[in-house]
Amino acid sequence: MIVYFLVEENAVMRYHRKITVAVTLTIVVALLVSVSTESLRDYLYFRWQVQEGEQFIFEVSVVGYRETGSTIFPVAQAVLNNTRLRLEIVSLPTDSMIIDGETFAEQVIGYMKTQISFENGTGIPLNLFSEMSSLGSSCFLPRGPWNLLDSFYPDNLVQPINSTAESYISYFTENSFYLGYISYGVNNGVGWNCICSLNTGVPLTMETWAWSYGDLVEYSYNVTLVFVW
Repeated sequence: MIVYFLVEENAVMRYHRKITVAVTLTIVVALLVSVSTESLRDYLYFRWQVQEGEQFIFEVSVVGYRETGSTIFPVAQAVLNNTRLRLEIVSLPTDSMIIDGETFAEQVIGYMKTQISFENGTGIPLNLFSEMSSLGSSCFLPRGPWNLLDSFYPDNLVQPINSTAESYISYFTENSFYLGYISYGVNNGVGWNCICSLNTGVPLTMETWAWSYGDLVEYSYNVTLVFVW
C-alpha cells in the first residue's frame, strides 16, 4: 500500500508564526484604514501576472496502482505518464483586494482559469479532464501579499484516526509559495498541491493524488506536472 503524506518538520513553529502574522496583519489593516484607503489597496491587492491566451507546457509523471482482490491494474491516470500537457489561460478573475481565506478560495482557487490538452492540442481522456483541469485552474495564482495569503491556511493537515478532515494548506519560502488542499475520509484521502513562483504566480510543479483502502477496490496514485515553458 502506497500512502502519500505531506510532512512539515516545524509545523508547530509555523503555526505560531502564522498566528503572529495574522494578528500583525489585523493591526496593520486597522492602521491603514485610518491612514489611507489607497495604501490599504496597495498592501492587500492581488494582481495577475499572466494573461488570458498565454499557454504553458508541463511534463507529466504518474505512479500508482489499483487492486481488486489479488489482481493489480494500472490506474486510469497512467495514460498521462511521460506525456506533456498544454495549459492555456482562458479566463481570469479580476484583480482584487482579499483579506480572508474563504474569499480567496472562492474567488481565486475555485475559479476555472485553464483549458487543458496534450501538447499537440488533442484532448485528454474525458474521465481525467475534470481532475486535471481543476488542478491547473487551482494552481495559477495572482501575485500579492504572500505573508497575508500564507496566514489564511495552516501549513499541514494531519489525518485524524477514524474521522474526517479537510483543509487548504499553504506556506512560503524566499523563492516560492506552496498551496494545496487535503481531504481525509476514514479509509481514503484525496488532495492536490503546487509550488508557485513568487514573481509570476505560475506553478513550477503541480500534484494531484488520492488513495483508498478497505473496500473491494483499493488504489493509490500520484500525478506530478513539472513546468517546462
